[in-house]
Amino acid sequence: MPILIAIVLLSFVAGLFVRRPATVYGFTGALAVLANVAFVWAIADDKGDDPAWLILLSLAASVVAFSAAFVAIAARRKLDRSGEAAATR
Repeated sequence: MPILIAIVLLSFVAGLFVRRPATVYGFTGALAVLANVAFVWAIADDKGDDPAWLILLSLAASVVAFSAAFVAIAARRKLDRSGEAAATR
């Protein structure tokens, strides 16, 4: 589960600090693919007691990660605009 939390947090932080949204979404997509591969691999190796619904949880976390990136990009843009407005006064 920490990997799912990490992809959401890293996507949010990337959305705040990386200027180009395409880079943020690419980074988030790469993290989401790695997380999904990790969970599919954990189920496919049949060494643990991993339920199949973990794949659905991983896919849901990927959607949440993209949402977090979107929110962070929107917040950064809003802060940039408010800073520009304050600088022109």
